[in-house]
Amino acid sequence: MFSTNIIRVTSRSSTSKIGPLCRCSSSTATSRSWSVTRYHADLKHSLQLINRPTVPTIYRPSEVLVRVHAASINPLDLSMSRGYGQVLLSLMNVVSSTGIDRITYDRLPLTLGRDFVGEVLTTGQTVTNFKPGQMVWGTVSPFADGGSHADHIVVDESSIWRAPVGVSSVDAASLPYVGLTAWSALVNFGQLTPQTVATKRCLVLGGGGGVGAAAVQLLKHWNAHVVVTCSARSAQWLQSLVAVDKVVDYRQLAEYLQECHQESFDLILDASPPEASSANLQLISSWRQKQLSSRQQPMQKSFPVYLTLTSPLLRNLDSKGIFGGSMATAFQALTDTASGLLDRTSVRWAYYMPNQKALKCLTELVEAGDIKPQTGHVMPFDQALDAYTVADQQVKSVDGKVVLKML
Repeated sequence: MFSTNIIRVTSRSSTSKIGPLCRCSSSTATSRSWSVTRYHADLKHSLQLINRPTVPTIYRPSEVLVRVHAASINPLDLSMSRGYGQVLLSLMNVVSSTGIDRITYDRLPLTLGRDFVGEVLTTGQTVTNFKPGQMVWGTVSPFADGGSHADHIVVDESSIWRAPVGVSSVDAASLPYVGLTAWSALVNFGQLTPQTVATKRCLVLGGGGGVGAAAVQLLKHWNAHVVVTCSARSAQWLQSLVAVDKVVDYRQLAEYLQECHQESFDLILDASPPEASSANLQLISSWRQKQLSSRQQPMQKSFPVYLTLTSPLLRNLDSKGIFGGSMATAFQALTDTASGLLDRTSVRWAYYMPNQKALKCLTELVEAGDIKPQTGHVMPFDQALDAYTVADQQVKSVDGKVVLKML
C-alpha cells in the first residue's frame, strides 16, 4: 500500500467554459470514469467508479473531445493502480503541461486506460483532420491527465486517427497501445523498416502477450523470419492470428537455444512479463557466449539487437526517489551495455511512443486483414472492476485483451 500527499496548483475555474477554443455546442452530459483513488495491491481497494457532473473540457486548440465506445485493459493499467511509475509519470505530467494551472504532483484520482475507440464530439479550432461524429481510435500517454476508462476523454489530435472500417469498436480497441508499443520497439529502437526487414531473422520472447502478438504480426507482414516463445495455451491463439515460422514453449527456451547454437538472429524482442526479463537476458547472454567461443557461427557484420520492454527506470524511481533511482538506472544501463559488448549484442530498452503515422499504418493493416484484433474478453463498463480482475489473472497466460464496452 502506498501513502499519498496531494499538492495541486490550479488557476482554472471549475466553471470555466470551453469558449472560442473549440467548435462545439453546449452539453449537459455527465461523465463516469473508473479511477484509482489510492494505490493498493487489491484492486477492490484502489479502483472506484467516479461520476462527474460535466464532461472534460478542451483547453487547447489542438485537442479533441471523444465519447469513448470501447477501451482495453493493459498490464500497465494494473501496475499503475498499485503505484507503479508514480514518481516519473507525475513529473512528466508537470513537464508536459503548459502553465502552472496543470501542475499535479499527485494525480489521484487517476483514471486508467491507455487506448480507446470512440466518437468525436467537439474539436479545437486548429483541428482539421477530424470532425464531430467521426469514429476515431487512439492512445493515451501514461503521464496524461486522464485515461480512456471513462465515458469521455480529451486528447491531442496527434494521438488519434480514424478508426478502422469493417472492424467493431470492441475489437479495434484491443490494438492501439500494444500496436504502437510494438511499432516503437521494432522501428524506433530496433531500427527495422518494412523495406529491410524481409532479410531479418527475429526471435520474439513472450509472443502470447499483447505487445508480443502485435510485433509478431507486424514482422510477418513485413516478411521476416520469426521464431516465437509463448505458453502452450497461447500458442494456438497466436497461430490463429498469424502463421509464424516456429513456436517454442517459453519453458524450453534454454533447450531451444542449445539446439540452435549455430543459428543467428538479427533482432531479439523480449516482450515477456517483467519477472522473466532478467532470466531471458541471462539465457541470451550465455547462448551468445557459447556461439562466440565455438566459432561455428559465421561472424555477423553487425551486433544482433536485444530489445527489452522492461526498463528498470520507473521501478527504481518509485523505490529510490529521483536521484537514487536515476543513479541505479544509469548503473544498470552501463552494466547491460558492458555485458552486451562482451557478448557482441546491442542491448536496448524499448518503450511506447505516440506516433500518428504508425497509427495510420495500423488502420490500413487492420482494414486489409493483415493485423488482427486481440479481443479475448468483453465486459460492460459498469463491471470494470471484474474486468480488471480477469485481466490481472491473465497477465501470465494471455489469450487476448480484456475490453470494456461503454456503448
